[in-house]
Amino acid sequence: MLKYWIGYEFPFEIILDLGNYSVLCLIFFFFYKKKLFNLNLFFILCVFMATPFLFNNLFFDWRISPDQSKYLSITNMIREGEFAYQYYFDPSNPFRWIKLILSGYIFSLSPLISIETFKSVGFLNRFFLLFTTVYLFKKKKIDLSLFILVLLTPSLTYYSSIFLRETLILVVMIWATYFFLEKKYLFLLPFLILLFFIKNQNLIILIIFFYIYMIYKNMRHKKFLIFNLLLISVIIFVFGDFIVQELNIKRQGLYAEEFGRYKGISANHTYEKISFDLNLIFISIKSFLMFVTSPVFTTTSWIKLVAIIEAFALYIFFIRYFFIEKNIKTKNLFFLWSLVLFFSFLFYSLAVFNDGTIQRYRLELIFFSLFGYNMHKYKILENTSHAK
Repeated sequence: MLKYWIGYEFPFEIILDLGNYSVLCLIFFFFYKKKLFNLNLFFILCVFMATPFLFNNLFFDWRISPDQSKYLSITNMIREGEFAYQYYFDPSNPFRWIKLILSGYIFSLSPLISIETFKSVGFLNRFFLLFTTVYLFKKKKIDLSLFILVLLTPSLTYYSSIFLRETLILVVMIWATYFFLEKKYLFLLPFLILLFFIKNQNLIILIIFFYIYMIYKNMRHKKFLIFNLLLISVIIFVFGDFIVQELNIKRQGLYAEEFGRYKGISANHTYEKISFDLNLIFISIKSFLMFVTSPVFTTTSWIKLVAIIEAFALYIFFIRYFFIEKNIKTKNLFFLWSLVLFFSFLFYSLAVFNDGTIQRYRLELIFFSLFGYNMHKYKILENTSHAK
């Protein structure tokens, strides 16, 4: 339908979502009455819940993130009972549409009154993020500085105010890490399954964390370390070429989308294929540096300038934990989560070329690492206090 491409005019689209905003604020009010947080925090949450009114199709045109139309159409049709699954499912590439359809079902089964505009699920995304943050903060699993950072980071505010699944993915990863650290594996499993279907690449990142965590917990056992070193070497030697070729498929598709598919055939001639050889090291270093610094070399607008400043501010925020931590156990955690962030960046840097996509994925990975480090730190401090 045409509304999935042009939306509604102001102020009609605002009126359509007032009910959604009110319902989610009522849910916050319910938790306030249950004494999860105080009245001041309730008002703060309601104020920051309103950001989709401003940042999605008012101050910023929805076409900055055009994939919103895809999610809106699927979610709206599911809610209205008009969704024809057979027209969207592609047997040759099942994950391409399953991740969209499953996200659509999650959004459509939410307490939102209506899903008619690009803002509608933006409110749900804000609710997911704000509730997760305030819950962990009140449970003393994250510190005040991270809570404030979530509220005030411009890009996080924008991406959690639009109709995409990135916020849902981040929240699922945070809760999966929370239940893993709390050793509530029965609650962990549904989040791992959900993440497998909506973004299986990020499940790999979680597995990387689980594996590094296991090594961290067994640092004193030399036989265990030697065994894992040999295991990693065997996996790289046996499956390295296969992994690189699979990565090439994803990498070339994203390269063509950015430089060739919609602009000509140039991508067929300029794409640099990666191989399982020494050249992979040089390409990895180059890609990693581009991922970390993007969009430094393509700054053509004030939005990209803000993105650069924000990215380096977030790096500083993360690194500061190393200098402010006095407890040697929690200080060591900084290196664990730095490794998780490093491998996450390296993993995505080899496949992504678009500055906007880089910013979106990078933001997701940084905040996952910040939440993970905080939850891990407070879990160790909690265990230490109980041991005394």
